[in-house]
Amino acid sequence: MPYPSEHAARIEDPDDFDTFRRKNSAFGPGIDVIFGVAGNGPAVVQSIRFDREDYTPKQARAWLRKHGYDPLEFEPATGRRANPGRPRKNAATSRYTSAHWGIAPDWTRKVEHPEIPNRRRVIQMGELLELEYRGARGRLMHLSFDPQHAHLGFLPDKSERLIILTAPSDRRDLRALAREIDTAWEPLPEVAAEIGGRQARFPSADVAVKCIGQFTRVVYRTDKEGDGVSDYVHRMGEEGGIEPMLCVDANGYLYAAGGSYRVPDRGIIH
Repeated sequence: MPYPSEHAARIEDPDDFDTFRRKNSAFGPGIDVIFGVAGNGPAVVQSIRFDREDYTPKQARAWLRKHGYDPLEFEPATGRRANPGRPRKNAATSRYTSAHWGIAPDWTRKVEHPEIPNRRRVIQMGELLELEYRGARGRLMHLSFDPQHAHLGFLPDKSERLIILTAPSDRRDLRALAREIDTAWEPLPEVAAEIGGRQARFPSADVAVKCIGQFTRVVYRTDKEGDGVSDYVHRMGEEGGIEPMLCVDANGYLYAAGGSYRVPDRGIIH
């Protein structure tokens, strides 16, 4: 399926891979790459995406020839949002559809999280599989989740803040983790300000948290038109960006404090 804002060059069949990772500007400004991984094998260039603001279709094809790529398929950007054939009832529905490259939402659910403003909506990015953080002495640690009950979302406002939604059983375990952290509770807005980055410019929930560690990676599963159901791996702080701090409050809710990320339709970028 063609995309509204980028020309897509399919280099390898996505069915040959188990997981995918998108690296923005991997081949220079305006040229993003989707890497595919099969099993424990190496990351392979599966698709190359060209920003339509930086490249015309002719320029994109010329770049591919110059660099030795013979795509299985090339689709120019449409220059408009995809229309899935369903009515767009509100801005949140529209944003979900564009973030999933043309797939409209088929359910809504009431969720609670201190970072979600009163009566506001949150856009689901996908089912949450894993969070990675840098703990004591720089050691990389992981939190794993049941994707049927945990989700990654973002606020559809100027902040585009990541919202980590977990199950009650997860929050019970996270409350225990918070008790084991031998540091004082800190106001979340102060943690965000100390970390800095784009997210520090926007208000944070007025809650006390403990810092788990530097938020380094997130893995989530989602369905996007053209890519199908895939596991996406995103490293926080790419391209010299500021990594958020992964925090937990006394009720077991998780937060990404500060950081330079935002969430346009192509995914998390810095």
